[in-house]
Amino acid sequence: MGKFDNVNLEALGYGVILSPIEVKESLVTANNISTKATHDKHEFLWKGECEVVRVGPDAKKVKVGDKVYMNIASRNKLPFEHKGHKLIWTVEDAIFAKITPESKIIM
Repeated sequence: MGKFDNVNLEALGYGVILSPIEVKESLVTANNISTKATHDKHEFLWKGECEVVRVGPDAKKVKVGDKVYMNIASRNKLPFEHKGHKLIWTVEDAIFAKITPESKIIM
């Protein structure tokens, strides 16, 4: 049973449902400025990396399970929660990169 098997959503058209992958970083925030630090304060940040959970029938470039980067500044995104999962709905064109073994990006 996969992580998102209980997510009973279907993307329509060019829609894509993504699960944001948050990374843990050590940060100190002072005067609304965040800098890397060695202190014990940790925050989870989303930097655009996601896992594809569902794809619409017209989406051709990604499939369920792909790791991708999306444009976090895109207007075409809707963050929401469903059955305890943080998810994002967007259109396929808001995804600008797919992480593949050939990309040499360490995951």
